[in-house]
Amino acid sequence: RRVMRPRDVLARFGGDEFTFCFEKVDDERHARRIAERLGSALRAPFVIEGESRFITASLGIKLSRGEETPEALLADADAAMYRAKELGKARAEFFDETMRQRVVERLELETGLRDAIERGQLRVEYQPAVDLRSGEMVGVEALLRWDHPTLGTVPPDRFIPIAERTGLILPIGEWVLREACNQVARWQEDGAARSSELTMAVNVSARQLLSDELVGVVRSAFQDAGIPPGRLCLEVTESAVIADPDAALETLRELAELGVGLAIDDFGIGYSSLGNLRDLLPVDVLKIDRSFVSGMNLRSEDHAIVESVLQLAKALGVRAIAEGVETVDQADALRDLGCVYAQGYHYARPGKPTAVDELLGREALNEPLAEPGSDPTADPSDGMGAGGFEPPTSRV
Repeated sequence: RRVMRPRDVLARFGGDEFTFCFEKVDDERHARRIAERLGSALRAPFVIEGESRFITASLGIKLSRGEETPEALLADADAAMYRAKELGKARAEFFDETMRQRVVERLELETGLRDAIERGQLRVEYQPAVDLRSGEMVGVEALLRWDHPTLGTVPPDRFIPIAERTGLILPIGEWVLREACNQVARWQEDGAARSSELTMAVNVSARQLLSDELVGVVRSAFQDAGIPPGRLCLEVTESAVIADPDAALETLRELAELGVGLAIDDFGIGYSSLGNLRDLLPVDVLKIDRSFVSGMNLRSEDHAIVESVLQLAKALGVRAIAEGVETVDQADALRDLGCVYAQGYHYARPGKPTAVDELLGREALNEPLAEPGSDPTADPSDGMGAGGFEPPTSRV
């Protein structure tokens, strides 16, 4: 309020979003000056209980032509704000017509996503994880796919953030969890070779992790499928844990008490510390992010990071799995460093359960099943969530 004129309006729009209405703004330069004043005011530290706290703000700006409805103005400014967030946050963006198209697309995806489960548009693919020493398959990771009737296959990084923001990630995540557990049971009933030893990895988003219902949903999923809890491994990202560490740690401990495995996904790109990892135990697996794996034969820094994560995993008594292995050279380098487990296109792409059936009959997966990188549009690490769940945000 200190940087506003008496006739200007400030309102809380919802959550951590606020709306400013300024009258008699001449042009974009004038609006930009106002945004700079607001940004400067927010950059000053807030002293709370004797501690200085710093925040930033992403600003979306819409200049009225005098013919828009209030709802349209708010929607356009909101779209500009999300664009500012996408471009790195702590900045101001003006609304333009291309943003309107993104809003329309986002609404279309959100509307379609609400009925995607009932309409049978969602499916789960599975990507194997292998023992680098023997080439034997030791587990699979469940990855969500959405076949939209008009848009085709929608990449996870387009619809998972929407599911996370709207809360649809909760029913969708439960559906994926149940589908994955039921698939483990089907492989076991069919007597597929080594299926009784496979671990099923399922990504869990930040919103799921902080849900009071997650532990009950997980228990129900493996019990209804009739599989031991140890056959299930839940993967969470570092960023999901630090969103609310106390609540996340409590949920992780309750999940561990159920007997399910726990993995930190995309390890190395978040903010974990040795202290956090000690607190996070029992964590069973650290998954080395593919960005380090892809660069370990090109950059000494990436090679050193992979080696350090492997040493850390050994010191903590947990398994390490390297993600995104696409070449023989990468597999050899990981093996030389003492890495035992890996997954990636070098061994197999994500596929339908029938594709995994075929792989279960093979003694080893040391030879690639498809030319690495033959599909330039595919992301070897995508899944339900980035997030993941996310990116990052494309994983669930």
